[in-house]
Amino acid sequence: MKHWFDWLARRRTPSRSRLRERLHGYPPHDTPHAGPSFRWTDAQARENLSHLLAVRAQRLAHLVTWLDAEGIDARPLLDGGEWKPVLEALHRWANDTWPAAHDPRIGSHGVWDRTSYRGDEVVYALTFDLALLIGEAVIRRDPRYRWDVNFDEVDGRDGMASYRRVVLCTDDPDSPRGAPWTEDVEGLVVHRYLHPTWVSDRLLNGWAQLVQECLARAPDPR
Repeated sequence: MKHWFDWLARRRTPSRSRLRERLHGYPPHDTPHAGPSFRWTDAQARENLSHLLAVRAQRLAHLVTWLDAEGIDARPLLDGGEWKPVLEALHRWANDTWPAAHDPRIGSHGVWDRTSYRGDEVVYALTFDLALLIGEAVIRRDPRYRWDVNFDEVDGRDGMASYRRVVLCTDDPDSPRGAPWTEDVEGLVVHRYLHPTWVSDRLLNGWAQLVQECLARAPDPR
């Protein structure tokens, strides 16, 4: 069965990548502090958050226009329209284009954790912007959500990649530590780039699942 899945993934992998060619002109994400994230001070992590919030509108506007050339109209995610068809289109696009766009020279968790989001690693600026787009689909439909830094010390001790990174979060009254409920959207999108032929990710749309689960969370009755 595994051999059949491997054959299916190879069969769907195009030999050339127009997407990789388009990435040469993609704008870098000038985050104030590159990783690794475990070395950031709390102040540096907050500076990265402040920068994200300052450039959010500009980067989203560029991404939406950039996706037009990929045949995807992402505007409904941001203007309150139907979000599911857009995320299904993005899922199909990733299935079709990311296997060939994957660059094994920089396609690793270690490179992403230290990336400056520019040059040969500008693909991580794209994954960053896609995460921003997916998270905004939640924030603009539910005011309980926001972008914030994951300062959960338990995540830090456990070596979670999201520690001191910007995450999608909402207050969690059930947390015994008072920590917010978080979603590492950037990590989710980067994972998809790092493993573009994993059959489970190709079959299941994790991006749509994240938005659905966030919007379905019951509000605090208290």
